[in-house]
Amino acid sequence: MNSPFNQLTHQIRVLADLTESKISAVVARDPMQLMRLLQSEIDPMHALDRFSDEVDLLTLEERVQLRHQIEAWRLRTDYLQELLQRNLGYIDFIRSLWTSLPATGLNLDL
Repeated sequence: MNSPFNQLTHQIRVLADLTESKISAVVARDPMQLMRLLQSEIDPMHALDRFSDEVDLLTLEERVQLRHQIEAWRLRTDYLQELLQRNLGYIDFIRSLWTSLPATGLNLDL
């Protein structure tokens, strides 16, 4: 049977991989892929929550290793957040340009 430490590190790796995939989806401006990735993140997050009581049973060395993994993952999620803000800012800018343009359309005087 897998130890709580191995299970925790596995879940963190899964979430870190999902974060990398989300970064790729944002860079590729693929909202459908990003939405699928966000949905697929739900189960690993719940799995990680189930281990909250077992963290106290880990050795100091295991906690240090987990801390390093979580910190690396956090840095990538911070980068993802910056990308999203930058892209959302770009979208807001384009939207503001779009709304300031005169409406174009076919006028048939009907």
